[in-house]
Amino acid sequence: MIYKSTDISEYVLGYIYKTKEYRINVLQLMDILYFVQAQFLVNKNLRAFAEDIVAKDWSVFIESVWRKYKIYCNSIIPVHINNFDNVCKKIYHSDALLVNDVVILIHGSSWKLMNIIREQTPYINGLNNYPTFTITDTDMKKFFS
Repeated sequence: MIYKSTDISEYVLGYIYKTKEYRINVLQLMDILYFVQAQFLVNKNLRAFAEDIVAKDWSVFIESVWRKYKIYCNSIIPVHINNFDNVCKKIYHSDALLVNDVVILIHGSSWKLMNIIREQTPYINGLNNYPTFTITDTDMKKFFS
């Protein structure tokens, strides 16, 4: 199943809140979603969410996620547990496990994640994919397989 990027975002935020000892900002969230998308493409041959991931100079960008959380700028995004509980009902258990795996593996500052992403072929190719700067599924599958 393909989800809304904002639903996956709510799930990631809630999962981190309930299981980890750190919180994240919108830039970190978009970086994590990049790896979630890669995880789904490699393991299910499907996107986690339909929206394109765009390569920007600083890192990756997902428009609907940015629109929803930009009010917090570089601050920590507050978590509303009710949102997490509601979104858990929308996400298949097997898909939630894929997201959980990414969150467990990726723990670090936004600078570390940005630097990792900026050295990867899908991101570099996305920067050259004028005019949309979209990171392609093909590039992600090839790189992460």
